Amino acid sequence: MSAEAIVNAAASSGRCLGLRADSRKPIANDLARVKLSMSAILVQVEADLFAEAGRWSAQPDAIGTPDVVYPNILGSATTFSKHAKLLMALHGTCGADGRLGDLWRERLFQPFVDATTAAIVRDQAAGAVSENLDPAGTSLILTLLAEGASLELLGRRGIGPEEYADVIAPIWMSALFGVLPESARF
Repeated sequence: MSAEAIVNAAASSGRCLGLRADSRKPIANDLARVKLSMSAILVQVEADLFAEAGRWSAQPDAIGTPDVVYPNILGSATTFSKHAKLLMALHGTCGADGRLGDLWRERLFQPFVDATTAAIVRDQAAGAVSENLDPAGTSLILTLLAEGASLELLGRRGIGPEEYADVIAPIWMSALFGVLPESARF
């Protein structure tokens, strides 16, 4: 669904995003307001996700270990779950609106790729992660996995953050540290 379609639906129903059905303003003004609102939402969600992601990806001096993966993923999943339906709608809109797609990549995708790359490089220097691992490629793939899994599992299927972390954490642990625990929970 395009951003314009969202605005049209909101205007015709008289609900959602504070738009009035009897508004005489051109649809372009409402569309600009919706995009500004979406931008503000993405900025806030990015901040919330980084706050909950834990030390490994947020603090430059925190050397990663397998036992930090599950809590980091659980924190991010808990935050994503709070906004899952809205994020699903925004993500669906991004395909139809290049500017929103760019904003999604700038706020909710690339910052996590960059943070993961930096953490892998840091952990490689400390000997915690194999030097044979390509930091940029690995972080891109792991972030794509997390994004897709978040949208599908937390958004569409509505599973809980713990169940999500149980599925995703072992994949991250295996990719980064070469371990596959019997249980993702510690």
